Amino acid sequence: LNPSSFGKVEISSKNPFEPPKVSLNLLNNTEDFKALASCLEFNRQITSSFPPSFGMTELMPGLMQLEEYLPATATHQFHNVGGTKTALESNLKVKGFSNLRVIDASSIPTMPISAGPLASVYMLAEYMASHLVLEYSKSSKTVKKKAKNPEDNKLGGKKTKKTKKKCGKSRREENSCMVV
Repeated sequence: LNPSSFGKVEISSKNPFEPPKVSLNLLNNTEDFKALASCLEFNRQITSSFPPSFGMTELMPGLMQLEEYLPATATHQFHNVGGTKTALESNLKVKGFSNLRVIDASSIPTMPISAGPLASVYMLAEYMASHLVLEYSKSSKTVKKKAKNPEDNKLGGKKTKKTKKKCGKSRREENSCMVV
């Protein structure tokens, strides 16, 4: 569940429409290979303990050695994390860009738990959404404070006309308002 092997993604050409080179490097680490091989050996022991009447027979690898079988057939379950960890600042902004952030599984350097990353991605998205709301609400308050300055009410030296809202009093007119 917690592999030690790391893959990589590289740009394949200068053409932006060309897909990147993806190297998963599955079982590149000997610890990962040993863990998977021991799981398969345990599975072999379990299936060999059933009586022949159950029809439990090993289809693959059969007599093939695990050292040959595992690297040839290993795959992943699309729970990749950590693809952009070196390109991000601590606030998940992409280095070299002012307003571009990556808030997904690729921004999590490693998975700290033995599970899929879905819950962690939800938590990260909620956390960063609250930070973005605070960040932009602070910047909008600064803009509003500047707008309250009497000098900002002038357009070309003339004062702007203040507007008033008149809203209906009856239940039927509750949602109808006019700007005067």
